[in-house]
Formats: sequence, structure tokens, C-alpha cells
Amino acid sequence: MGPQKMGHRSKSFLVAAVILSVQFPCQAGEYQAVCGGLKCTIIVTPDVIKSPSAEILASRVSFWGRNGESKSSIGTGVATTVLFGGIGLLGFLAKNHHYDFTINGFDATGQTTSIQFQFKNDVPAKQISSELASLTGLAMGQTRSAQEILAKEQGKDQRLPSLANKDSGPGLGQLQQKPPSTAQTPKNCWSSYLKNNPAMQIWAEANPTQATQNKKKFDDC
Repeated sequence: MGPQKMGHRSKSFLVAAVILSVQFPCQAGEYQAVCGGLKCTIIVTPDVIKSPSAEILASRVSFWGRNGESKSSIGTGVATTVLFGGIGLLGFLAKNHHYDFTINGFDATGQTTSIQFQFKNDVPAKQISSELASLTGLAMGQTRSAQEILAKEQGKDQRLPSLANKDSGPGLGQLQQKPPSTAQTPKNCWSSYLKNNPAMQIWAEANPTQATQNKKKFDDC
């Protein structure tokens, strides 16, 4: 084989290697899952997390968690070994996957909502876990209170006390701080008290020493 042919073949291998090394984009952010026993699509974007029944703003996620495991199919391994001998030992490498996800937070109207779904495959379970951590800023199992979410949306820097592990509490709309009341509390004046109680006024005139002591319990007006 001549040097020229060898050169062409080397270039061909190099081009093939480059093509194989490129990761073609997949449909990231859209996952086929199981919701309430039925197939469903979970959509995760930088703005919102959607299921067929609920939506939670990514910035308003208060908690997300995952439960489940991957375990070897011992029954499958035994059966395939009996049927196929040594080759059947590969059956022990088969795994069952079951992952349950829960995402809690608030929708666009500020109402408390929750999304639950399952995966029977560990690949999307790992991918969506990575996306949720990145988009929400929460690690798996970490919590963020409604007050913290509201404070962040209002542009405050300080972190408010967390209400983790407590009831979901009110929606974000109910957490808006109300302006302080400008109405003044009416004073409890001794003169007004006597005016509204003529019998007490007569008693005060007849017992000035005791009346003076009682007057101290009222406002100075």
C-alpha cells in the first residue's frame, strides 16, 4: 500500500473519530415519565416546570426530592442461567429502576402546588436531577421558604428565617407585607370615663383620694 493511500485512510479514520465524538443534541428538558400510573411528559425549562396537571415557576420551587433505587434482577439472572447456561449469567446484570420525584413550590399566581412523577430508567432520573439542581438553585432535599422566595423577588439581599419541614403555609400573595396602619388608638381618658359614667363621677367627687388613685390607671389626657 502506497504512502498516498495510507494518508487518505488516516484522514478518513480521523474524520470518523471526530464525527463519533460529537454529541448530537437531544430533546433536553422534556422527559417521558409516569404520573399517577399513566404515561406523561415532564417539561423543565429555565422558567417553568410543567406536568399535565400543574406548573411551578423554576424560581419558586421550594423543594424537590427523589426516592428510589436501581437493583439487580436476581430472578431474571437465575432464569436465564438455567435456560442459557453461562451466557445466562448476563441476566444478573439486568437492573430494575424505580425513581419517584416530588417538586413543591408556587405557580404564577402564587398558589401552592406540587408535581409528582416516576421514572423506570435511571438515565432520565439522573438528567432531570442535574437540571433541577441547576435551574432552581436547590440541592436535592434542600428547602426554601415562601418568605425567602418572596424576598428574592422583591430584590432583598437578606435571608429570612426558614420555615422548612413545616406546613406549606399560605401562598405568596398572602405574604405581601401590608403597610403599617396610620390610625391612632383612641386614648382612655379619665374625664371621658367619668362623663360616660355619671354614677362614677358622683363617687369620684365624694371620694377624691380614691378617685386620684384610680385616675392613674387612665391615660394622661
